[in-house]
Amino acid sequence: MNVRTVLLAAALTAFAGSAFAAAPATAGSTAAAPAASEVELIPRSALFGNPERSNAQLSPDGRYLSWLAPLRGVMNVWVAPADEPAQARAVTDDAARGIRNYVWSYRSGTLLYLRDSGGDENFHLYAVDVARPGAARDLTAYPTTRAHLVRLAHRHPERILAGMNDRDAKWHDLYEVDLASGARKLVLENKDRLSGYLADGDLKIGRATRTREDGNGELLAADGRGGASAAAAPGPRAPRCAAPAAGSPRSHPARFAAAAWPLALQHARCRWAGGYSRPPAAVMLNRQRPNGG
Repeated sequence: MNVRTVLLAAALTAFAGSAFAAAPATAGSTAAAPAASEVELIPRSALFGNPERSNAQLSPDGRYLSWLAPLRGVMNVWVAPADEPAQARAVTDDAARGIRNYVWSYRSGTLLYLRDSGGDENFHLYAVDVARPGAARDLTAYPTTRAHLVRLAHRHPERILAGMNDRDAKWHDLYEVDLASGARKLVLENKDRLSGYLADGDLKIGRATRTREDGNGELLAADGRGGASAAAAPGPRAPRCAAPAAGSPRSHPARFAAAAWPLALQHARCRWAGGYSRPPAAVMLNRQRPNGG
């Protein structure tokens, strides 16, 4: 065997060894997998934990900043002077599910929030006067009642419209609530299966929504009898717009300013004379605006 043959054999042996070492491990191979402890897991708190802060708001009078943040691990409302955010303090003290929804009223220094009891889904509407420390006031303190805020109005800072279902658990009657005393006054007893109300800046009802027997929804308009007062709230009138429950995008009224002003519908599918048509993102009804509007 000459030297040239020996060198060629050595080169082939070295190449085969390096190729085998670089070959990927197969299902039957004994290559060691990385230990589970070496895989970095995403902390559950990063996915499901409370945010440090959320839902920041400025009070209508510009005096306060507010946000949601944990208090002893539970989300609560914090408030600070607008020019001194470092002076923030918690103005609610929920220790159960936490507070997720709140809003400033137009009554100076008063904010509103929703909270249920022990996860019963009966959300009550509470008021907190941030400049006068004390317990929150339950504006809807009625048994087995689920409340929701219908409208705030800057022209009427002492009052709000709220829906409550203490008379009939299936439907919400409409009430005007005094923020100082908590007293309520019935505006509309809901006997027409109304599912929602739209009020203008004077807390007057001009539109309502209703779910029909076939599952479709419809938008109702007040008929004008009795003037434009809240007492002339909508009942079973002819629908202004019908939205099929299936096969169409979610439809809901987006804004209502006054009875003669436009009403915007977001992602609506409205029934016009020519049948169903898909409008752009918002459809305007009652296009005639009052003089100077």
